[in-house]
Amino acid sequence: QALRVAHRRNGGGVIVAMVLELLGARRYVEDGGHYRLDGGVAADDALDISMRRGAHRQRAHGFGDLRVLSGGPGHAALLAEDLHHVVQLLDESDSDAAEEWSGPPGLRLEFGSHQVPHPDKAEYGGEDGFFVCERGCAAGIADGVSDWKRRFGVNPRHFADEVMEGARHVAASRRLGNACRPPAGELAEEMLAEGLENAESFGAATVCVMALDPATSKLGIANIGDSGVRLLRRAPGVTNMDIVARTKEQQHSFNRPFQLSRLPTPRDFPLLRARGQGRLVRVAQRSPPTDAPRDADRYDFPVQEGDLLLAGSDGLFDNLSDSEMCDLVNAPSATADRQSADLIARLLAEAAARRSEDTEATTPFTLHAKEHGHHHPGGKVDDVTVIAAWVVQGGSPDAPAL
Repeated sequence: QALRVAHRRNGGGVIVAMVLELLGARRYVEDGGHYRLDGGVAADDALDISMRRGAHRQRAHGFGDLRVLSGGPGHAALLAEDLHHVVQLLDESDSDAAEEWSGPPGLRLEFGSHQVPHPDKAEYGGEDGFFVCERGCAAGIADGVSDWKRRFGVNPRHFADEVMEGARHVAASRRLGNACRPPAGELAEEMLAEGLENAESFGAATVCVMALDPATSKLGIANIGDSGVRLLRRAPGVTNMDIVARTKEQQHSFNRPFQLSRLPTPRDFPLLRARGQGRLVRVAQRSPPTDAPRDADRYDFPVQEGDLLLAGSDGLFDNLSDSEMCDLVNAPSATADRQSADLIARLLAEAAARRSEDTEATTPFTLHAKEHGHHHPGGKVDDVTVIAAWVVQGGSPDAPAL
């Protein structure tokens, strides 16, 4: 049996349409305990296939060919009825998603973003990765640990980007809209875990991801390290916005934040040694990763229309205090639209970058250093990534899919 896979984008979300053709020929092949379907799937697809003849659920990520894991005896074939069942479920999902934004409007996020790389890293764009969902449902920041480049010659941006790509796929596959499955807090945790699982490059990063559940008006956040989120709101009758909720940074000790990492395994050692990266091998042998997605702090922030979310890497929060960020946000005549979100993100990122090079300023990093017995006057030069998002009411924005 042959399975021809096509995908299209509808309602701002990724809809995977599977077209079944019964050709009377077996078009899947056994491949090292897997069953590979000829034709493959584009690398940006992720499907959850529930096998009625299998004892458990299998996830097929489309990095190259779609692979359906054989779960043991009795799992050796995709039966026609199973395929029909999958197609039926996808058809129903397709119909639901097409109507997803046509019901009563729910909350969504109008994003803006801006990055200012470290001056010494501007040539390759710095080492922060990030994503925003154009449907207004999810976003994330991964701050690649620069020590990997200095010690091992590895660009940490690659790892950070791959973690963000994995998190983005999870958000897309969960079809966020008028309902969030699972709830936003759980989804944020899953985004973090699957983001790490998706990474193929070696490296480390602090990571913060968030997902909005319009049905409950909750913003789920999973944060590991010293990136973070601030929630700003106007009190009734008050013009200016103030911070009403925030994440907290996670540090093992001063300037040693929690971080996710991917280290080489023994099968990688020969090639790394041949490339002259024996130091990375030695570190991998004696220093297993200490932090995992389960160590992330999880938050569920109630949000409402008119709120403003600020997410940033530590390049933002080390150089600007919460009160200074509020002053900048309240300065422009901002309205809840994409232009002002971009403007706010740019204002904050550029202000943090300027402050980072001020050797006499008293910054949050200066104060943190003093608390731990260190002397560090002025700012901390770093990559700066800022995501600003207005919480708005409305249907599907006229924007490309996630």
